[in-house]
Amino acid sequence: MDQNLKQVVMDIPKTIGGLFALLSDKEKIVIQKRFNLDHVKLRTLEEIGKDFSVTRERVRQIEQTAIAKLSRNVFNTPLPMIHQFAITMLQANGGVMREDIFISSILSTILQGENADVEALKLSLLLDKGIDREGNKILSYPYFRLKTIETSLVSESLNVAVDLLDKKGKVMDLETLYKGMKDKMKNEAFTDAFLNSALRIDKRIKIAEAGIGLIKWRDINPRTLKDKIFFILRKNESPLHFRDITSTIIKEKFDHKPVNLQAVHNELIRWEDFILIGRGIYALKEWGYSKGTVKDIITTLLSKKKEMDRDDIIKEVLKQRQVKKITILLSLSNNKEFKRVGRRVYTLVK
Repeated sequence: MDQNLKQVVMDIPKTIGGLFALLSDKEKIVIQKRFNLDHVKLRTLEEIGKDFSVTRERVRQIEQTAIAKLSRNVFNTPLPMIHQFAITMLQANGGVMREDIFISSILSTILQGENADVEALKLSLLLDKGIDREGNKILSYPYFRLKTIETSLVSESLNVAVDLLDKKGKVMDLETLYKGMKDKMKNEAFTDAFLNSALRIDKRIKIAEAGIGLIKWRDINPRTLKDKIFFILRKNESPLHFRDITSTIIKEKFDHKPVNLQAVHNELIRWEDFILIGRGIYALKEWGYSKGTVKDIITTLLSKKKEMDRDDIIKEVLKQRQVKKITILLSLSNNKEFKRVGRRVYTLVK
């Protein structure tokens, strides 16, 4: 990475400080509090208004005036270097990026792990007339956009995505959703890059390895421990030991709730949706597994067929249970419910 650009990012607080000489004392305080440059907390228009005994609208006007002053003089600083870098990144992502992803991408690419003043960086980006920021809303996370991308386009695309997912009723792969959105919207701005970036802005949507779905769906956003066990087993697509289920839940970091081995084991025992098929190994009932001992499974098999060859019984039991062959043979020979009617053929005792 260009060392000059790296230095520009590291020096943003100093550069902003120099530009502050253009502002009145009140404008400086408003900008500091609105952008949390003092690293206390981000203050609302209403909070600042109370400090100055003015309305929220008046604070907004002061903020806009101050930003305009800073923007007019930004060309006398090195900040246009970071602006061009940011614009290029936005263009590569369809013109929009969720704020945390955008800022993180800029810093990781330029500084490669070194720390920087994130709040000062956010302010510096808004001093370019081609970049704008949308704040946190009920349905969307804060995001940056090129001013050529209308907020109405972002909102419309997200509403279409939510509508398509809601009608589908289950997790979709990204390509299928993109196609559905493009067919419905018929807009040239709907590139894959735009959609991939825009969809991460919506609080109603979650993108995971399994695909994309609505945050309210438990199969993509598990909430309870039972949900998480389902998620892990479905993702693995094969039975797992309860220790592996526990460790995988911890690695996934679904939320901040603590998870321990005993709690997971208790949940597996509690629900009939989970079937013990071996020593500590669990599968999902929806995969075709059934509860019971090896003896119970043999009984079920023989009740459906009058007679079965020993090898066929072993084969069918092993589809349901991860046990040794000798365990199945012992169950066949040591139970009064089963009768051998041929050299290797068994039936149920009537």
